[in-house]
Amino acid sequence: MQIKSISDDFKILCLDEDSTEFHVSKEVLVNRSDVLARAFENDFKETKDAEMKIEDFTKETVESFLKYLQIEGKRD
Repeated sequence: MQIKSISDDFKILCLDEDSTEFHVSKEVLVNRSDVLARAFENDFKETKDAEMKIEDFTKETVESFLKYLQIEGKRD
């Protein structure tokens, strides 16, 4: 179970067998990923809705990716 922080202003829905929700900080995503930074700068549906749906990966893969972004994915 993930505890939601006050800074978690974005939701990632992993639509695998469990439909897991990950609550994350948009600021962390933007600071760690050029691709996500560009997505948030534009008028995408995900930006407006403050959520992204992922269907092609398991919750374990999404969780590993998010941990990588938070711990090691700092951009220079």
